[in-house]
Amino acid sequence: MSNTIDLGITVPGVALYKSGEALVISKDKKLIRQVPIRRICSVSLFTDRVRITGSVINLCMEHNIPILFMGNAGTVTGIIASPKSDSPELQLAQARVAKSIPFVLSIGCAVIDGKIRNQMNLLKYFGKSRKSKILWFKDTLHKDLKRMDKSLVRLHTLRHQNNYSEIEEFRNKLFGIEGQAAISYWHAYGSLLPKQTPFPSRVCQGATDPVNSSLNYGYALLRAKVEHAVVRAGLSLQTSFLHSPQRNRSSLVFDLMEEFRPWAIDRPVLNFICQKHKEAVIDKNGRLSQTTKKLLVQTILERWKKDKIPELIYEQVTKLVQSIKNKGDYRTYKFKW
Repeated sequence: MSNTIDLGITVPGVALYKSGEALVISKDKKLIRQVPIRRICSVSLFTDRVRITGSVINLCMEHNIPILFMGNAGTVTGIIASPKSDSPELQLAQARVAKSIPFVLSIGCAVIDGKIRNQMNLLKYFGKSRKSKILWFKDTLHKDLKRMDKSLVRLHTLRHQNNYSEIEEFRNKLFGIEGQAAISYWHAYGSLLPKQTPFPSRVCQGATDPVNSSLNYGYALLRAKVEHAVVRAGLSLQTSFLHSPQRNRSSLVFDLMEEFRPWAIDRPVLNFICQKHKEAVIDKNGRLSQTTKKLLVQTILERWKKDKIPELIYEQVTKLVQSIKNKGDYRTYKFKW
């Protein structure tokens, strides 16, 4: 997968056709791009104004390459997949391990552990690079990190308890630990913001301040990218481990988002607010202005390119696939500070 690409079509009015063992993108009879089929792992259509030939579909199906249809928010709205795909077998295995308390416990603890550690590493990174000489900030950061460290100890204890008769009982305790760590994390995160920037607390829905609104908008971008990777891998979106599976809800996406939230979104949002806080504007409807959204997306995508976030997401989804197939441990990605 590291040597292959997702062929994304974003320009309206293009044609996608086959030329030998390659896919060709053109517009107004002018060549835009030609890619050998061996270098493609998936095709994603981000616009419905694409002319695509039957020979393209046949070639993709022969090489087990899914064609994904993407909605306005970047989420997957449909897919054409080869009957030779191993997705049915993989999803059956996914459904089986999702009922295994030891497996769910292992995955859930690994995901929350990775999230908390990445949150702590992000705070340490900014603590080192920004206000390290300010005594009150060093004291605040030290106390919050110490409380988060205690959450990791509780998580370690939880991980080695095998007396759960119900998966939901375990999930409730796990989210309790995650919630306690989040209180300390967002307290320290708020201390890094400019003094004139309002951030009373973390608000997930109905936010009307620039920071929470930017975080929520960023998480929507992250969700779309993770969902794309999950569908590409052939996993079921609804069959999850940390979050309770729900019909018509991509709960597995939320599982896989957790470890990436701090560095993929929280970090660029903090930089955006600190560097361009005057441009972080809320409109009369209590939402980010269109100009703010554009600048925010630019900041996030630049950070993703530097840290290779899309590639890391695909790697982690691949690791989860292997864990499901082998019923083994899942290792989250730890960002270094």
